[in-house]
Amino acid sequence: MSTAVHRSEGHGWGTVVIAAIVLGIIGAVAEGLFCLLIVVVALIIAGSTLGGALVRTGDAGHVTSAQSFFRHTTSAARRVINNRCSMPICSCTWWLGAGGTPPMAANNNPTVTGRRLGAELRRLRKDRGMTGTQVAAELLISQAKVSHMETGRRAVGPRDVRDLCVLYGVTDQHLVDHLTALARESSRQGWWHSYGDIPHSVHLDLEAVATSIRAYESMVIPGLLQTPAYAAAVIEETIPLVTVDQSAARLKVQLRRQHRIYDPARRLHLWVVLDESALRRVVGSREIMREQLEHLHALSTEPHITVEVLPHSAGAHPGLTGQFSLLEFSDTREAVVYLERFTSGLCLAKASDVQQYSVTHARLRALALAPEQSRHFITDAIKLYAS
Repeated sequence: MSTAVHRSEGHGWGTVVIAAIVLGIIGAVAEGLFCLLIVVVALIIAGSTLGGALVRTGDAGHVTSAQSFFRHTTSAARRVINNRCSMPICSCTWWLGAGGTPPMAANNNPTVTGRRLGAELRRLRKDRGMTGTQVAAELLISQAKVSHMETGRRAVGPRDVRDLCVLYGVTDQHLVDHLTALARESSRQGWWHSYGDIPHSVHLDLEAVATSIRAYESMVIPGLLQTPAYAAAVIEETIPLVTVDQSAARLKVQLRRQHRIYDPARRLHLWVVLDESALRRVVGSREIMREQLEHLHALSTEPHITVEVLPHSAGAHPGLTGQFSLLEFSDTREAVVYLERFTSGLCLAKASDVQQYSVTHARLRALALAPEQSRHFITDAIKLYAS
């Protein structure tokens, strides 16, 4: 009799919990904070009530089912909330970054088109004299969502554009159509997606439309200046788990990236400070290194490419913390810093961070050899590999 009561009690609570979770998920979809609170509370109740009620029955099979139910429900709710809310509630890594900047993980980084659209929406909001909090209240969304749409960290759909334009009193249909087109364009995948799962895709997106890049490299020749043989050796020798197919795909992407420095219509201006270590480290073979340095020397004579070597004799310098790229664009004054990591990357768009890296690059240039001296240095390195 006692077991039956506990089973009934468990099933009764289970029904209540399931109803609360459903309500909470609906709230998460609508981004209502009250309903979002319900789902969190419901998940806690689910863990204690369902598990507790079934444990009292002594039925191990039902205990396992309860645990499985809780895990699956928690996972499903977490996915829904993270997909719908502007800031994932199940991740704390978003808050970590240099100088207090909340960096954007590579797979959540804004595309350039998304940044352009966000800047336009921010301008319209300010012209209307509204705050992000007021916009959120009018549209029944979170203030974080408004912020993330304006910074490009969240996709903006055509419907979002329509609602915001109505709220901001935009009557220029040409402007509405332009913003809607940007929203559709920002959701399109770049050319590199056809090659499969390629890391650093955000960097590729930013690089594809950048007008200039200031970079520092300490370990290898920059990807935009690599020969096919050197690029293949870097991929094969630095990525332990890479397959033959993955290696081939990454090499194709690497070489296609280089079209930007040869395209006269959209020529990319590149200013690289290169640590001497990149010239001394043998990648692939001595023959590959000789060919690579000859290629680097030839490219350094191009008017839109500047290469400056930072010799070991310069001693300690700001670049010891690692490589970085500072990308600038023609349609906005907002530059972006990109920090490449092993399997992903980090974007920094906060003005103070961009300024810090800009000053760092200037300091490295001051310590490096002048362009002509750098070419002589590269020539001497070529002789070492030719012997």
